[in-house]
Amino acid sequence: MEIKILQEKKNALFSRNEVKIEVKNEVTPSKEESKKIIAKKFKVDESLIRIRDIIGKFGVSVFVVTVDIYDSIEEFNRIVKKTKQELEAEKNILEEKKKAEEETKAAEEEAKKAEKEAKVVAKVETEKPTEETSPDATGMTPGKGGLDVPSNGGAEDKEVKEEKVEEKSE
Repeated sequence: MEIKILQEKKNALFSRNEVKIEVKNEVTPSKEESKKIIAKKFKVDESLIRIRDIIGKFGVSVFVVTVDIYDSIEEFNRIVKKTKQELEAEKNILEEKKKAEEETKAAEEEAKKAEKEAKVVAKVETEKPTEETSPDATGMTPGKGGLDVPSNGGAEDKEVKEEKVEEKSE
């Protein structure tokens, strides 16, 4: 790629250099390629460069690139108005950041809720009676030697014995 400076003009009012460059290339250079080339040539940051236009003629591999090179980023932001696409892109980026922040907040809240629930479950488990004294689903309490004892303290056994005694006495 061959570069030739056609015109260079200092515009003090807008704090910029207005430059026209002739570029010889097989393919029309993109704005990004042009920015890189100009940044190397003039030894400035790419964020200070605004490509106005890239003009080429049919059948000729010579392109004229019109460029503004600003002195500072503040001057660039003050003078150059953003296009609709740039404004929409910034808006989308801000929305994505906001969504990401909301998701992290939601995840943190869920983690806090889960932690509180775990604490409550831990408290409930520590307050439960021991396994030996609590009756299971059958109403039987585990007794000595692996034998199950009725959870009513043997009251059923007394009633059964009393009924047998009454039957014998009759």
